[in-house]
Amino acid sequence: DYVSVHGYYVRRTAPYIKCMARTTRPEADIVRTIKVLEKAGFGGGKVGIAFDEWNLRCWYHPGLGKFRRNDKVDYEARRENDMASTYTMADALFTACFLNTCLRHCDIVKMANFSPVVNTRGAIFVHEKGILKRTTYHVFKMYTNLLEPNVAPVEVKCGDIVNGKDSAPLIDAVLTVSDDDSRRVLAVVNKSPDKSVDFDISALTSGASLKATVLDGDSPDAYNDIGAENRVVPHPATLAVTDGKVTLAPHSLHFITLR
Repeated sequence: DYVSVHGYYVRRTAPYIKCMARTTRPEADIVRTIKVLEKAGFGGGKVGIAFDEWNLRCWYHPGLGKFRRNDKVDYEARRENDMASTYTMADALFTACFLNTCLRHCDIVKMANFSPVVNTRGAIFVHEKGILKRTTYHVFKMYTNLLEPNVAPVEVKCGDIVNGKDSAPLIDAVLTVSDDDSRRVLAVVNKSPDKSVDFDISALTSGASLKATVLDGDSPDAYNDIGAENRVVPHPATLAVTDGKVTLAPHSLHFITLR
């Protein structure tokens, strides 16, 4: 029924700009897989895509070979996977771009499984005194609860964010609509580490202001930690529309409700 795709896109300590410049790699994997299916005679939805293991950063597996040989494994070193400082706005925005990509190809991407869920690279970190919701947790909560059920085509024109040989569009967006087209929600990412963007949405709305839910941080490296659990959390906002444009904060995810 499905062909499986796995993807991890940077090492665990990659900087923000490198992560953002690789946000189009999952889409490249999907498009390449579609071409393979078509060439093999399984195109047109005969076989779907299951992106059934994915995350931004690779896991840290010191001693994995020793583990398989039943030798001593350095479990303390593996705890580097649970360092809160490696789950930043980069992880959140890469996750949002990944979900946008799946929605753009929802006719063939039938499932996508974040790996793992709890601890290590998980969106939830369980520790001795409680539960920490990492930045990616809030992205999943927004996409689960705030979008409309249908995906509409939308074209975004913008410049690129560049890191060495890697580049990706500065803006990533997906438009969802209700069954009766009375409600529309735009999920849009500004990947810039330090610059706001005046985003022209005049083709989608004529309102003077728009309600939004925003996920951002005080820096592109912001993260939630024990004792600072709410450094990165979604918050409501009212966006002024000036000459058909709204201002998107740097390193941010906006869910904008359109009239």
